[in-house]
Amino acid sequence: MAFHPIRFPLDVALGSRGGPERRTDVVTLAGGGEQRNGRWQHSRRRYNAGYGVKSWADMAAVLAFFEERRGRLHGFLWRDGL
Repeated sequence: MAFHPIRFPLDVALGSRGGPERRTDVVTLAGGGEQRNGRWQHSRRRYNAGYGVKSWADMAAVLAFFEERRGRLHGFLWRDGL
């Protein structure tokens, strides 16, 4: 897995929304009980940076950032404002 040690634009990241996410399947059994399966051992983080884009300059910075990372091909640093 490729990783670029560069931070996502800070002013956009601090205006974003999101946080930890878990994936759990719940299956209802014939007798009325439930069986639960956690698909991930640890939570993953998901953010929507669109809330942090306040100007055309912010949008241009985000687009240039993702072009350099080739979309989702390379990981990068993210500052969580929580």
